[in-house]
Amino acid sequence: MRLLIRISLLFLLAGLHASCRPALPSVGRGAATSESPQEPWDLSSAPSVEGATSRGSEVVPTFSPKQSAPGGKLTVGMAVDLAMRNDPRTQATWFRARAAAARLGTSEAGYYPRLDVGATGSYNHQTLQGGRMSLTQGTIGPYAKLSWLLLDFGARSANEQAELAAVIAANGAHGAALQDQVLFVVDAYYRCVSAEALVEAAKADEKTATSSLEAATALHGSGKAALGDVLQSRTSLSRARMAVSTAQGQARVMRSALAVQLGMTPDVQFELEPLADDVHAQDVTEGAEQLLGKALRSRPDLVAIKAAAAASWQRAESVKHRGMPTLSLDANASRGYYLPQTYGTHGDNWGVSLTFNIPIFAGFSDSYEQQRAQWEAMAAEADARALERRIALDVWTAWLRLRTAAEQVDEASALLKISMEWEQLARGRYEAGVGTILDLMAAQSSLASARSQHVKARAEWILARVQLAHDAGELGRRTLTDVQQSVLEGGSVPSTPTAAPRGSSLAPPISR
Repeated sequence: MRLLIRISLLFLLAGLHASCRPALPSVGRGAATSESPQEPWDLSSAPSVEGATSRGSEVVPTFSPKQSAPGGKLTVGMAVDLAMRNDPRTQATWFRARAAAARLGTSEAGYYPRLDVGATGSYNHQTLQGGRMSLTQGTIGPYAKLSWLLLDFGARSANEQAELAAVIAANGAHGAALQDQVLFVVDAYYRCVSAEALVEAAKADEKTATSSLEAATALHGSGKAALGDVLQSRTSLSRARMAVSTAQGQARVMRSALAVQLGMTPDVQFELEPLADDVHAQDVTEGAEQLLGKALRSRPDLVAIKAAAAASWQRAESVKHRGMPTLSLDANASRGYYLPQTYGTHGDNWGVSLTFNIPIFAGFSDSYEQQRAQWEAMAAEADARALERRIALDVWTAWLRLRTAAEQVDEASALLKISMEWEQLARGRYEAGVGTILDLMAAQSSLASARSQHVKARAEWILARVQLAHDAGELGRRTLTDVQQSVLEGGSVPSTPTAAPRGSSLAPPISR
């Protein structure tokens, strides 16, 4: 009975051990990954993964259901939150980061001993003296085995450093995916808002053309205007109505694109926050060199590719150390209970051994694998240099784009004001009988163009601001709600981006 109880306890302990699920290992000062796919990892907590380099010491469903559409007005911050919850790309990069963290835990397991327990049973029948005598013996009992690699001259350490660099690379890729997703959503959001603002501008042009037609018809009825004035006014009104139809169609397309970007079906209906009538855009005063320096330090995609190169170098070191001697400890203990218990109840066995192993030849496999890791590391370093060049161009282009957009906002506002005054003057002169219909049509055409340019200039400045934050590696979603509210209120713009707190990534405020 005691034997059965001991064996049952042994299997129970084995089952409990198999069901254990340890937490992912920590990296640096914090967790190995972010808490959720919607959050970036704090790259500032990452330890150094510099190793040998070739240049020296540097180194869900497809769509959400319709009922998931938010009620009320959909702000840009809400849009980013919704997209993060539904985006499979950011979820995939987060899953890969978690997998990399699990591999890091696997590499750390090499420092611990391995312990196995179990039970064995055997039955032996032996005959002696030509079959005149026989011996039957059964044995059943538990056993335990322990093996521990005590010394490997750096192979485990190099493998651990390689997996640590892989964790940083995976988290960098996840951070880049988050920033790209924020950029895509903000771009789609404000393009949709801009398209709807163009619809309102086109309707205002239609209203202006309708007033001109009414004035021309009244003057023609009183004999003060020719029939040609009425026909030109009707032509202008028809063009304005066509422009409204075109703008509405484009707005519907933009709205569908935004819905798909948010993970919803294209026919979902929602209300967006409109563009502010007045945006006080200020030119960025921070130099392109400073922004480029920030980008080269904090761009998550660059961090990822450099960490991948470091991981390859560390893997090469790990393979190199496979050819070094190893010292391992092995121990075992077992107890066998005899069935039947003719000569005793049980017997015990135990032993301890130290093994010093020197690898001599493995068919050149380690040499080839080491070369492969080195070539992969050099390829990753070359990719990093190419990415640095692209980042430099991206930051410079976005910086110039923002400066140009800031100038165009002021010019577009001034142009709209002048065009409105010109249209009012031309209308008054025409109704007074001292102006021509051509002057009025020219003024209305200028006003329609000014309205369109005013909408596009405001949207372009917002998108340029967000693009610069993305290219500088500082675009996040936590401040987008404040940014959106500031834009709607029409405030001033700080000259430099605010510092990002630990655990978050911030975009430069658009207006304050």
